[in-house]
Amino acid sequence: AGYLMATRDVGNLRVIAGARVEHTRFQASGFSAEFDEDGNLAIAGANADSSYTDVLPGLHLRYDTDGNWVLRGALTRTIARPQFGDISPRAQINREDGEADLGNPDLDPYTSDNLDLSFERYLGDSGILSVGLFHKSIDGYIVETWTNADPRFPGFDVTQPINGEDAKVTGIEFNWQQKFDNGLLLGLSGTWLDTEFTAGTEDRAGETFALPLSSEKLWSGHVGWENEHVSMRLAAV
Repeated sequence: AGYLMATRDVGNLRVIAGARVEHTRFQASGFSAEFDEDGNLAIAGANADSSYTDVLPGLHLRYDTDGNWVLRGALTRTIARPQFGDISPRAQINREDGEADLGNPDLDPYTSDNLDLSFERYLGDSGILSVGLFHKSIDGYIVETWTNADPRFPGFDVTQPINGEDAKVTGIEFNWQQKFDNGLLLGLSGTWLDTEFTAGTEDRAGETFALPLSSEKLWSGHVGWENEHVSMRLAAV
């Protein structure tokens, strides 16, 4: 991996621009375990090898107003590689139950083009109020799929991770934290999400879903007290 970055200040505006280049080489060994209809087990080895290169640019802006407001914006591209368990060339085939659980060494990493905007106000010396907006456009999001129409295993229930077609995440987040002169601590934060995912598989063509493992609403709050000797907090999520 390599990274280049440049910073420029223009009055109250700071501009940070850069790009990261990453080359990835992947090699893995796994096993195929097959149970026949009599419950006998046969094990064979499997190997996989691939490589890819990604360019990940980023542009970050920060504007400090003459008061206590700070405005931030960012345009970035990020990457997430498959988990080792998903990309392993593994297979567990149970012919008695008609089930096949497969890894997928052909998985690509998924990339996300991100837009982030935030507005922050500092409250005295120890408080902050912020609101953020963000949008992510994700290509190749990885999900676990189930099908009984896999031509490699006719009549089998097959589970396997795949790269989906695309996904979108739009959200807003709110955060307030304050420490008072008497040591009291208060904080509240929340995130609201709108997600959409398109798997792009033949059996679900044209269908969209909420992004797997996403929550529409997240919130947390805490109350506490501290001085130079003691710190206590009670939080709820």
